[in-house]
Amino acid sequence: MNSLNALRTLSAVTPVIPPIPSELVIVQMPSMGRGVIATQCYYPGDLIETCPVIAIPAEQCDALYQTELYNYAFQWRHDAVAIALGMGSLYNHSYSPNAVYQSLPDDGVIRITALKPIQPGDQIFINYNKDPNDMSPLWFEAS
Repeated sequence: MNSLNALRTLSAVTPVIPPIPSELVIVQMPSMGRGVIATQCYYPGDLIETCPVIAIPAEQCDALYQTELYNYAFQWRHDAVAIALGMGSLYNHSYSPNAVYQSLPDDGVIRITALKPIQPGDQIFINYNKDPNDMSPLWFEAS
């Protein structure tokens, strides 16, 4: 397919996954690694990002657990996990999150939504336990 035909095809389809929002930036955070920072206001219920995922089947999870990627995986279907693309796997954890994530396996995405007001310059946090009120311990020492 030549470039012109590819452009015609692209303009005739609706993207399945929205592009990575330009309202977010990734920065190095002291003692946290990378983090996601808002460059615009978000209000409770606002969609921050829809992240496509790479689903890892249950039979491959043992191998994943031996890698650094394990620290970036989300619980998916049953015993399976998923690696969120976009900025999805870079949101840091907090037991007082300002955002929440929703796994949508049938759509192959994780959706990040504001839970509290978020101002430009604020780091966006999710609770890795999924439920923003779940204070269960994690696999690392969390504050």
